[in-house]
Amino acid sequence: ISILSKLECSEGREDSLMDFVSQLLKKNPDEMVMTFTHLISNISDRIFNHLSPVFNGRITRIDGRVAKSIDERITRAEAFSMALYQASVNGIDAIGEAFPMPTYDRNCSVLFLQPPLTPGHDDQAIGRVFRYGQKGEVNVYYILAVSDRLAERMLNFKERWESENKRQ
Repeated sequence: ISILSKLECSEGREDSLMDFVSQLLKKNPDEMVMTFTHLISNISDRIFNHLSPVFNGRITRIDGRVAKSIDERITRAEAFSMALYQASVNGIDAIGEAFPMPTYDRNCSVLFLQPPLTPGHDDQAIGRVFRYGQKGEVNVYYILAVSDRLAERMLNFKERWESENKRQ
């Protein structure tokens, strides 16, 4: 796992996100992409709608508003792992510990679109992809708006907390 702790983008997050994802796909057209938001909001709707054309419709969404049942969430997670979808827009609370989504030999980029509320949630989200049997690279990005001072402070807190509480 490689983690780029901050990637600053302009206020128009959707356009900046689309540009960033397009750059990822230029480097590797088969790159799998997972986005995570911490709060159910219309940001998931906007991100899904903006990214859908980039992935030619090979995108799914797993959050409490769209995939309401556990069975539906599991079905979508398995379809992502089998590469039926190339991208997944996720609500972090909807993807619990029981949802493995490894991409096996395919590279995957995990994009956090909101600041972390608790350090453990981010680790669990990364753990959906980074599982035993994962051979492809897993890259993690925190995408923050340039003027999002609160997000920057929360991310700095998370980095300090992790460095002070590293497992020995």
